[in-house]
Amino acid sequence: MMRWRETLVIGAVLLLAGFAFAEPVTPSASPEARALLRAINRISGRNTLSGQHNLANTKSAYTEQVQRTTVKFPAIWSSDFGFAASGNDAITGRAAMIAEAKKQFGNGSVIALTWRAVRPADSEPAGPKESLLANLTDDQWQELLTGGSPLRQRWEAQVDVIARYLKQLRDARIPVLWRPYPEPNGNAHWWSGRPGENGSMALYRLLFDRFANHHQLNNLIWVWNAQAPNASAAAPEDFYPGAAYCDILSAGVHDDNYAPALYDGMVKLAAGKPIALGEVDTAPVPAILNEQPLWTWFVVGADAFYHANKPGPILALYVDPRIVNRGNPLFDAAALQTAEPAPCEPVNPNATKEARALLEAICSVSGKYILSGQHNFPNHLSQHSDDTAKVAGKYPMIWGSDFGFTGGNDKDSIAGRDAMIKEAKRQHKAGSIITLMWHVVRPTDDEPVQPGIGWTGSIQNKLSDFEWDELVTPGTELRRRWEAQIDLAARYLKRLRRAKVPVLWRPYHEANGNWFWWGGRKGENGFITLYRMTYDRLVNYHHLDNLVWVWNSNAPNGPNAGAYADYYPGRRFCDILAADVYGEFKQSYHDDLAALGNGIPIALGEVGGVPTPAVLKSQMKWAWFMVWADLLKLTKPEVVRELFSDPHTLSRGDRLP
Repeated sequence: MMRWRETLVIGAVLLLAGFAFAEPVTPSASPEARALLRAINRISGRNTLSGQHNLANTKSAYTEQVQRTTVKFPAIWSSDFGFAASGNDAITGRAAMIAEAKKQFGNGSVIALTWRAVRPADSEPAGPKESLLANLTDDQWQELLTGGSPLRQRWEAQVDVIARYLKQLRDARIPVLWRPYPEPNGNAHWWSGRPGENGSMALYRLLFDRFANHHQLNNLIWVWNAQAPNASAAAPEDFYPGAAYCDILSAGVHDDNYAPALYDGMVKLAAGKPIALGEVDTAPVPAILNEQPLWTWFVVGADAFYHANKPGPILALYVDPRIVNRGNPLFDAAALQTAEPAPCEPVNPNATKEARALLEAICSVSGKYILSGQHNFPNHLSQHSDDTAKVAGKYPMIWGSDFGFTGGNDKDSIAGRDAMIKEAKRQHKAGSIITLMWHVVRPTDDEPVQPGIGWTGSIQNKLSDFEWDELVTPGTELRRRWEAQIDLAARYLKRLRRAKVPVLWRPYHEANGNWFWWGGRKGENGFITLYRMTYDRLVNYHHLDNLVWVWNSNAPNGPNAGAYADYYPGRRFCDILAADVYGEFKQSYHDDLAALGNGIPIALGEVGGVPTPAVLKSQMKWAWFMVWADLLKLTKPEVVRELFSDPHTLSRGDRLP
């Protein structure tokens, strides 16, 4: 028996192998299906999606029970096509079920569907005992597998009915976790209990061919679902259709027996593909997930949520930091509706024409020129840009500032916000590019903070692990305080949107460093989630479509700043990657960021002194540099003048290519 440490090691190896399975098995899979499968691969071993099944005629009744109990919606909304004449499993509910799937997807749920089909020898609707739980004879089974036979034609007609419903979801660009003919290694259904090449796996392959090739249902993620082996269920491997026919392997657990042998066997059979708990009665408690971390989701069966689960364990599960519920920016199904944008295509599909033009201009200079820039404290307006112009003989192309966080007349005072916004408009009218950042106080605190201790008292002091979990959990008091912070900044940013001023927006900078309360929390449940939350609040809630999103890290330097990749929120959430460099401009800072960006622009978000023309000859992909506030004095005046006079350095008034 493998223990949990051994399982994690094997899981890590298989996760690397799983990158080979990041593309769906369906030919020409839709961008949405590809995005969903990649997202599931990405969380494998790190997180588990919560899920709840609903019957064909119950819409979201059971999902809403979960929300009433846990105050959270499951990430996965699951349902069934039904088979009966009346009741919760009635086939008359199919149209309403598809409509509900569309609604739930729009709300951010992942959609999972299953099909418990009546025997092809019968007509719909049919009773469970008379059809679903009955058997085909061996002769009927062979006829079903034989092309052109009467029974095969009845089966195809049956399948085509379901295809028409699934096409509605395909045409709505909704990917579906598709789990047909569940638990074939059991003995309950007419399609189950037939091992070997000509058994249940052959029927699964026929369905795959009919849907993928004949109907071109390219929005399906194929989920093969075995029953946990017991006295009535055989070994899953004798029923597995093979890696070419399924994207994810799942197991059904109906006796609360999350045996290590089941988990180890599924990991081995999957050989790098994700694994999941397709349908369970009792949800896995956190202790089980400690030992079995590769389950990428669980779905509790319909009314099993109440009759097989106690409030205490289910609440503990839904608040566990590994569990991803609906609304978690880590895994928003609606956000997966579109593929990753191409380089220089804004991550916000509704970006204003001004924001699009700004990003296009920055892309056009990348690798050819570098834009000069200067940061200004919120209460200093353009003092530092003016000082730079005096030294350089040219005005910096980019004017930057900050929202501040202190009170009184301090340089970082929030009292300067109105004047800062007015100055941003003035600078834009004069031909400057505008960039803004925000040193946010901890959401546990109120702004303004006292001058002099703001950095150490609120900007730098960390949240506890408990507070962080509360921050990233929708509906909590700390989350509401954070939303109020974001909403306040949004009111100022909307003034720039109304003035048609595009903004290079770089919130929560240097997350890979250890300076700030938001820094040093790597991985999906750390800073990445906070950044995605911020994007979601400002773009989808406040519709700030004038923002060009700049993810701004610290140059990795050992104990003070970690690797870029551990804090990168992904292409869907940032247009440009930036690094802050104080000190030597190491080649690795440039090369590693360019590799992570994979074609999108990179920039020097903050520098203590300007890079020399010699540095820029070998680090040509920096699109701009921003000197921090009054730190230009760290560079000799002649070096500043040399850089600004170089033909590859663009200043305000220079024409962008």
